[in-house]
Amino acid sequence: MLESMAPPQAADGPARPPHVVTRRAVTSWVLYDLANTIFSMGVVSLYFSLWVRDQVGANRADSVYGLITAVSMGVIFLVSPLLGAMTDRAPRRMPFLVTSTLICVFFTANDAFIRDYRLVIPGDCVVSQERIENQKALAYMKRVVEADIRPSDKLDPAKLIKRGFNRTPSQPSRNH
Repeated sequence: MLESMAPPQAADGPARPPHVVTRRAVTSWVLYDLANTIFSMGVVSLYFSLWVRDQVGANRADSVYGLITAVSMGVIFLVSPLLGAMTDRAPRRMPFLVTSTLICVFFTANDAFIRDYRLVIPGDCVVSQERIENQKALAYMKRVVEADIRPSDKLDPAKLIKRGFNRTPSQPSRNH
């Protein structure tokens, strides 16, 4: 097990035992960071830039993408210290992480839904702190973005790829 560097205790306060970071916690953070990196590379770096080019044309794409990036980085520059201070003072940091992750997941799913992609979610591969939170998240995805939710052993990747990820006429989008 790993021990984190705990700040020194005040002379008048009781000594706290060092915080122990388990191997499971480290593995979880590594996997979260890997998924976040893949998401950022795929959605933000690749698909978003292609979408901007399709919307504004190849001649203006670089300047518009640069402006969008500059504005978003400016917002991050201004908001990050505030959010960092909030999480540092909070007794639990996990709610902030869970909330921001859910926002990213739901907006990405909504983006796919708006573009008429069929969403397939292996329901037994969704992880939350509490089982009820899994059920709520899956119910939301089914209700709002019409996700096809089934156990992972019922998914056949070859059939999914062959069928394609666009909605079929029998699955019309509610936004058309």
